This record gives sequence, structure tokens and C-alpha cells, in this order.
Amino acid sequence: MGKNTSFWMTGVFLVCGTLLFHASAVSQVYAVSDSAIGLINKGNFRKAVDYLGSEIMKQEDEPAALLRLLGQAHYNLLEYDDAIDAYRRAARSSDCDTCSRDLELAGVIAMEAKQFGTAKECLGAALSRGSETAGLRIASVFYLEGEAYIQKLDYASATDAYQAGLKYREDTLLYERLLFCYYKRDMDETVLRLCDTLRGKHPDFSSPRKFTGLINLAGGSKAIAKERYEEAAGLYRKALGDLPECAPAYYGLGICYEKLKDTAHAIEHYTRAVELGIVEPGTYCDFAKLYIAGGKFPDAEKVLRKGLRRIPGYALLWEIMGGLYEKMGKKERSETCSRMSGFLGSTAHGRYRTRPALSELKEILEDSSPAGSYSIWGWTIVRDPRDATPDPPDSLNTDSLPRPLQQVPPEYPELARIGGIKGTVWVKMLVDREGKAKKCIVTSSEAEIFNQPSLEAAIRWVFKPAELNGKPVECWVHIPFRYALN
Repeated sequence: MGKNTSFWMTGVFLVCGTLLFHASAVSQVYAVSDSAIGLINKGNFRKAVDYLGSEIMKQEDEPAALLRLLGQAHYNLLEYDDAIDAYRRAARSSDCDTCSRDLELAGVIAMEAKQFGTAKECLGAALSRGSETAGLRIASVFYLEGEAYIQKLDYASATDAYQAGLKYREDTLLYERLLFCYYKRDMDETVLRLCDTLRGKHPDFSSPRKFTGLINLAGGSKAIAKERYEEAAGLYRKALGDLPECAPAYYGLGICYEKLKDTAHAIEHYTRAVELGIVEPGTYCDFAKLYIAGGKFPDAEKVLRKGLRRIPGYALLWEIMGGLYEKMGKKERSETCSRMSGFLGSTAHGRYRTRPALSELKEILEDSSPAGSYSIWGWTIVRDPRDATPDPPDSLNTDSLPRPLQQVPPEYPELARIGGIKGTVWVKMLVDREGKAKKCIVTSSEAEIFNQPSLEAAIRWVFKPAELNGKPVECWVHIPFRYALN
């Protein structure tokens, strides 16, 4: 055999040896992968982490497949930093065939961990390597970053975040939040310009109409404060063009027409505000005063009754109702209203500090709810007002506490939604032996507008009752109702 033949045979053996070594390494990676997948599928995430870490150290190059499994195991253990590191190492691995996907997964995990800087870095790298979805995810990171700033009331930083997100994806949700930030920063001209632009680009997008309406609504209130009633009326009419069911705009128009001596139109707009269920107690007060001034006592009584059914804890409504009954010659009812007004803190009736009997109040409000229904008094709600059973003490030693079986979420008041109002209401609930909410009391509230929907939801909750010595007993629980705009 010649020298050339010997040389070529040596080369062949070297190549074959390399291929056999590579095949063996690949086979070993597959075997390790199968074992790790088995551990992960059984929920043995810690064992999978230890096993994969040990096997990866034995490899000359870090196999991307094993690093991805390591990242998955760390993620299931909520070890986000280690999971992110594993996926980033997989993206750097020499055998990585899905680098952009690994970087995108690292970015998504960083997003979940609220590590926004890391998320943007990983997703930006994925985008530069050809990912088709990383841009959308980067926009999502900026959205979440903006929401975090809003929670801190840092609207300027939130504005920057939403604007940055829009560079990666034009999305109406980002525009809605950007409008919200401009609105909260009193940048009315900027809001109106952006709203005009968005109306042309997205005709079905409702937020431009909402924020234009809110600015005109606020402008109407400012004009009223300066006693410029014609100007205010024009702004309220513009607000209704964008927010046709906006009860505060109808209320504002009612005030304007009343000040302009146009009683007929004032009553028309107050009526509409009441029909829309406005929670602003001043509406019912002003509306009733108009009727009283015109001698229309039965109409005034209907308006006040409607207001008291909706906002029973407002002292001035009871005070006006008491004055109305005095004019109507109904002394007993006038006295009852005055007592309730004093109980709620009215200085005009400060001598009263004891609430009237529920039966007296129900008679005034023409509340004919039977036993088993419920009524609201002040910021307390009771399922059966005729139940005279004494309440248990606030602290009662039980073997088990009530456990919710049916939770009814409260409705988010539309005015609070439009105005961007959020907050938490704590409700103290008395759970009876059948697991029903027997009585609910607002003990703490960050925004009074949420009190009534919280009580109306709470009274419908159903529990597994507390137990003492194996028997169900009545027990108090404290439940927070949180209102946040998403």
C-alpha cells in the first residue's frame, strides 16, 4: 500500500472516529433528556435541576436541549433568575437551533418576574435574531411597566413607557393608557389632539370619545364654579355628544338651567340624571328643592325617596325629607327623618344620636321587602330587618372559620370607571349557621362610591359556616373588595 493510500485511510479513520464520538455524545444527550423529562413530568423539579446541572457539567459544550429543560425545571420551582440564565445560556450554545425562541422565553419569564429591564434586553435580542413575536412582547413589557408606574401615581414615567411600547406595536390598549396618563396630568390639549388622530385611525375605538367627553365634563364643572352657566351648558352638551348616558352631564345641565331660571329644562335634565341612577346625592337634593319651591311636594317626595333608596347614608337627603314632611304636615315622619339625619351626623339635628327603628324607615321609603330579602341602612346591609337576634361578639373562638363557597364580585360603578377611581372597601360580614351572609357592615373605605356595590355583593356570598364542637355557629369575617381598573 502506497504512502498516499495510507494517508487517506488514516483520514477516513479520523473522520469515522469523530462521527462516532459525536453520535455517542448526541445519544448521551438524548438519554439525559429522556431521564430529565421523566423527572419533570412527575413533578420532581428539584431532582431534575440537580441531575441536569450535574450532566451538563460533564459535556464539553453545553447542550441547548439540556439547558432548556434546566430552565423549565427552575421555572416550575419559581426560580426565575436561574430559569432566565438557563435559557440565555441555551441561546449562546454552539448547537442552538432556536436561539431567538430561547431568548424570547427568557424575556417572557423576566416579564412575569417583573424584571422589565432584563425582559426588554432578552426580547430585543430575540427581535434582532428574527423573532416575529418579540416586538409584541416588548410592547407588553412597556405596558406592564407603565401599569407599575401608575400604581405609584407616577404618570410621567408611565407616559414614557406607553409611548415606548407604541414604537413596537400600535395597539389601542396602549393608546387608552396613554390618554389616561395625559388626562391625569391635566394635559387637555394633548389629549384632544391625540383623540382627533385616533378617531381617524380607529373609528370604532371608544376611548377618544370617552376622554373628550370627560374633558368637556370637567370644563363644564369649572365654568359653573365661575358662574358662567351658558358656557358650562355648552360644554355639558358636548360631553353628552361623546357620553350619551353620562348622568353627571345631565346633572350639570340641570344646574345650569336652574341658574338660568329655565325650570322646565332643569327638571327635565335632573330627571334624566336620576333615571340613569346617578350616585351624586346633590342631584336628588337640588331636584327635590326645585319641586319644593314650586309647591310640588309629592314629586319632591318621590325624588327624595329614590335618592334615599340609592344613597341611604347621606344625612342631607334625610334632612330635606324631614323639612318636606313638616311642610306637608306629617309631623311623625318629619321627626323620624330628623332623627335619622342627626344619627348620620347632620349638624342641624345634632341633638339626635339614636337611629330610628327600621320599621319607621321602611315605612318612609315604602320598602316592602319581605323577610329573606335585604335592605341597606347607612353603610350596613341586613338580610332580614325584622330579625332581632343579638349578634355574636366580634371575637369568637371557633374550631373553624367560615369558608367561601360562592363569591359574588361587585359591579364596578360606571362613574368610577370613567373617572379612573380605584380603591378597597373592607366589609365585616356576619355568617349565619346556614352559611348565608346575615349582616354586612362597611368598616373601612377608600372611596365611598364603592360602598354600596360592595354591600350588595357581600350579602349574596355563601359560606361553609364556622363550627364549634362539631356544630355550625354564627361568626364574623372580614372581606376586602378591591376595585382596580385593568
